[in-house]
Amino acid sequence: MSMDASSVTIQVDDQSFQAEVGDNLLTSCLSHHVDMNFSCRAGVCGACALYDETSNRTILSCQSSVSEPLILSRHLPSQEDLFRVLERRFLDETAVELVLLGPSDDAFGDFVELQLSDANKTTIECMALNSAGEPLVLLLSKRDVNASQWSLITNSEINSFVVRTRLGERKGRLLTEFDLVERSVWLICDSATEHFSPYWETALGSVGANFLGRSVFTANNSLSENSPLFQEELAIAFNAINTSNIEIIIQAAGLTQEEWNQLLSAFYIRPNQIHIVRLPH
Repeated sequence: MSMDASSVTIQVDDQSFQAEVGDNLLTSCLSHHVDMNFSCRAGVCGACALYDETSNRTILSCQSSVSEPLILSRHLPSQEDLFRVLERRFLDETAVELVLLGPSDDAFGDFVELQLSDANKTTIECMALNSAGEPLVLLLSKRDVNASQWSLITNSEINSFVVRTRLGERKGRLLTEFDLVERSVWLICDSATEHFSPYWETALGSVGANFLGRSVFTANNSLSENSPLFQEELAIAFNAINTSNIEIIIQAAGLTQEEWNQLLSAFYIRPNQIHIVRLPH
């Protein structure tokens, strides 16, 4: 019996099923009883990540549409390597950049796990801030760890860390995939991700994008579409901007993709202008 031309075969580990072209990959997996991890469905939490064995890259199933046959795995390839500390850059009393030298990083993605030398071998997921081929740069915040872990991170006598890396796309490439080359971009972040702002400005500049500015919402501001304060701050931010011609990068918790779409539509921003980047977790 011939297959419908509008359907393709999706294989996830040892399960195979037919999916309709154009369907959301996560939704299709769930409807065919594939045991999937998922949470936000907005590309933020990263729980639904799958490894594409054909293209050798990690994809977020909630943000992917079915377009061709896929061979996928829920097991993300990773490896552990010893990285030497080149420098600790203290941004203030609560944040430090670790500059680490290890094997060539051309093959691994934006998120890595830093292993501490405590009894539990605690791992901390971090966003790689460097360009591919340069020493690994990780930004760590005191608020995200306990006192003993912070001491291990900042101890100048510790001159190396084990880092677990996964195959994936680097952010410079992702900015190209977002079609942000030579575009005007506004960043929305929260108090937990504000320290990534200089990275975004540098990364966007590297692809010729115009970094217009950012909106930072503190922990006291509820990221809710019903929050008058939230609406007011966005109105101020977008007051002098032609929002129909900008791109929005969102690195903030609190809203799903659909809620962001609805909220930003009041400012004449369309869903295809909105790009949500998941948070380290």
